[in-house]
Amino acid sequence: MDQITVEVFVKPYVAKYLENNYGSPVDLSLCTNIRKIFLQFLTNPSSEYDKRIDAKTDNGARKPVYIIISEYEFYNYGWELTLTNMLNFNGMIEEIIKTRMHDYMFILETIEKKITRRIQIFRDDLGFSEDDFTYDAIKKDFYRHRIKNFNCKRPQKTI
Repeated sequence: MDQITVEVFVKPYVAKYLENNYGSPVDLSLCTNIRKIFLQFLTNPSSEYDKRIDAKTDNGARKPVYIIISEYEFYNYGWELTLTNMLNFNGMIEEIIKTRMHDYMFILETIEKKITRRIQIFRDDLGFSEDDFTYDAIKKDFYRHRIKNFNCKRPQKTI
């Protein structure tokens, strides 16, 4: 059976995550849930935002990754993502990465108080370099979303 690849433009850390976990070219058969959603994007092309999107530059989605599909999937699902679905796919993988990042930060907080060290452990475990996912971006996202993600209450001011 022949293998065909679909080119998808994603953010650098999304590309690194996909390549580290599913190979290069990316073989999503290793994760059936992500594969099903990817095939759904191929099957139901959405062009809702296509006129406003440049996949190579918008939202930092600049790096191409190549995702393997079979000949059967090529003929039955399609072979091209619309720009809208490309960004939707990118956003879905981003959500997986950021959820994992928040889990790491929350768990590591019990043994490591320094945010710098926790971020380094997270990046080392997932194989990200500073170029892929910067320290500042991780720290900013963590502080921005940690209250709502962990249902933490803000400290009450006492009068």
